[in-house]
This record gives sequence, structure tokens and C-alpha cells, in this order.
Amino acid sequence: MNLDAALGTIGGWLKSIVNLGLTLAVTFLVVDVIYPNQTDIVGNIAGLVDQFVQHGMTGLIALIILVAVASGD
Repeated sequence: MNLDAALGTIGGWLKSIVNLGLTLAVTFLVVDVIYPNQTDIVGNIAGLVDQFVQHGMTGLIALIILVAVASGD
């Protein structure tokens, strides 16, 4: 197994884990909208965005990088 194949395998696993996390987050968001205060995902997302906003331009750049990594394209 060469290095490219190993990195491709690890990259595939990481992409699967990120996709699973995003799917769970959307699922919890729907559950929280239907049954308020069950998962508190809305509050957690708001807190996460607030942390990025508090750091100005650095936070904006970090948020853009996070979205680019999460999109996986």
C-alpha cells in the first residue's frame, strides 16, 4: 500500500465521519424544532457562531475554513 492510497483511505474515513456528524446535527435540529428543548442543538449552534463572531476577522476566516472543510469539496 502506497502513501497516496493510505491518505485516500484516511480521507474517506474522515469525510464519512464529518458527513455522519452533519447528518446527526440536522436530525437533532429537526427534533429540536418539533420538540423544543430536547437536544438544545439550536442553542449550541448559536453559541458556536457567537464564538466565531466575537473574534472579528480571525473568527470569520476560521468559520470560512470550517465550512470549506465540512463541505468536503
